[in-house]
Amino acid sequence: MPGWDRQRIVSEQVAITLQNLHLVNPNGPVPVAYGGKYPPFGSVPPGHLLQIKVPQSSTVLALKFVKIGGSTDDCLSSNPNAVVTVLAGHATSASQIKAIYGTANPAYSTSSPIPFVACLVSQGASIPGSVQIQATIISQ
Repeated sequence: MPGWDRQRIVSEQVAITLQNLHLVNPNGPVPVAYGGKYPPFGSVPPGHLLQIKVPQSSTVLALKFVKIGGSTDDCLSSNPNAVVTVLAGHATSASQIKAIYGTANPAYSTSSPIPFVACLVSQGASIPGSVQIQATIISQ
C-alpha cells in the first residue's frame, strides 16, 4: 500500500546480570539465590520476553527459576514443579516461560520490568557475586 510504512518486528538478545541476594536464615539452609530485572534501568520501548538462556559456564551448571508467586525456598523443595530448571548452555521453551510467568510472552516496560529470580546449581564451592543470563525480547 502506498504511504504505508510496514515495521519489521525483530527479536533481540539482551544480557541481564542477576545479583546474589545474600539470603540468610538462622533456622536452616538457604538457597544461593540471584535476582535481576529487565529493563534494569533507563527507558526502553515496551515489549515481550520470548526466551531465557543460561550461557555455558565453568561455575554455573544450571539456574532454577522461581515461578511467579513462589519463593526461593522452593529451590530447596523436592517438588520438581516448584521451579523451572534451565541447564547451562540451554534456553527456555515457551511452555517453560509460561510456567515461570503465567504467560508464554510476558510483557515488560520501563515502568513494569520483568523480574528474574533464580537459584544457583553450581559445581565447586565458588559462589559468584553475580551471574549472567541472556533474554530474547521483542519490542512492540
